[in-house]
Amino acid sequence: MAESQYAISAVLSVGQSNASFATWNSSTSLNATASLVDNDYSYNTLNVSLSTTSTFTAGAVTFQASLDGVAWFPVYGCILNTIVPIGPTYTLVPNTNTTLTFNLTAIPYFQILLSTAIVGTGALTIGYAADSFVGNLPTAPATIPAPVNLSTSGNHDVVAGIPGQTIRVWKLFLECGTPNTYVQVTPQDGNTTPFSGPILLGSWVLDMDTEPWFVTSPGKAFVLNLGSGIQVSGVVYYTQS
Repeated sequence: MAESQYAISAVLSVGQSNASFATWNSSTSLNATASLVDNDYSYNTLNVSLSTTSTFTAGAVTFQASLDGVAWFPVYGCILNTIVPIGPTYTLVPNTNTTLTFNLTAIPYFQILLSTAIVGTGALTIGYAADSFVGNLPTAPATIPAPVNLSTSGNHDVVAGIPGQTIRVWKLFLECGTPNTYVQVTPQDGNTTPFSGPILLGSWVLDMDTEPWFVTSPGKAFVLNLGSGIQVSGVVYYTQS
């Protein structure tokens, strides 16, 4: 296997954090940016904290990534320790602390854009914690891809159940097929038992981890329930035994 041409060089040092990377208020210019990762491939995970004070009558930030530092595209994160997606634009709420997590695998640039100017007496403090996995990666199971191509509301057997066998979902990618549109998606253990509450889906990525994200009961299907008839496409990677 060819070696990467990139050496690991930390702008945000691996294992370090800064709880007050930038502070924005009503004097901060529209489209100001906080560049958290700049031409650096060494990060797997970036956690971002957004802490607000006092009163806002307007203000929003947009999370952006880039492969070259020139062309930027919006990205989604998740509320830390949940699978609830958030973004790419987040409207500021006064007196709130929110921590989000972003997967930065193979993404060398990440920034936060002030997409709606702050109006009011409140201030936003942006913090971060960046890290990479160092050492031997855990052995991942050989998974089976199940394509997702749904367009009607209700339950859909993405992976059919087999008597006596459980389904383990290790990673997935789902995306709403209509731009700027969201649909509620609920992952389920068969037709009646939800694994979580409804996910407001624009796009949803769950990366491979040391433990499966979802494990069905023996014999039950892995089901996605759509709240409305909007196209949802993607892939679910699973094992069954």
